[in-house]
Amino acid sequence: MSDVAAASAQTLRLRAALEQQVGALEALSRRVEEARAGVPPSADAGIWDGEAHRLYVAAVEALAGELATVDTLIRSALSHTRRALSTMVDRAG
Repeated sequence: MSDVAAASAQTLRLRAALEQQVGALEALSRRVEEARAGVPPSADAGIWDGEAHRLYVAAVEALAGELATVDTLIRSALSHTRRALSTMVDRAG
């Protein structure tokens, strides 16, 4: 296999891998959005009071915060992956 053919095959494999990663990150982003939507508002803890209420609110707020962080990281990875794919396509055609 010539160097040009090998480079072309490698470019195709890289493009396919980046496209697969975009798809996987998009699916993961949707799952995180669904999880975030399922977190109840911490104010909905009206049936409890005292320490139980405080712990419930803290747990719900911590969960919401963690999911927000995960969402931010996934969106960043998706943006970087899309940029890498676009750059590769622009350079390789």
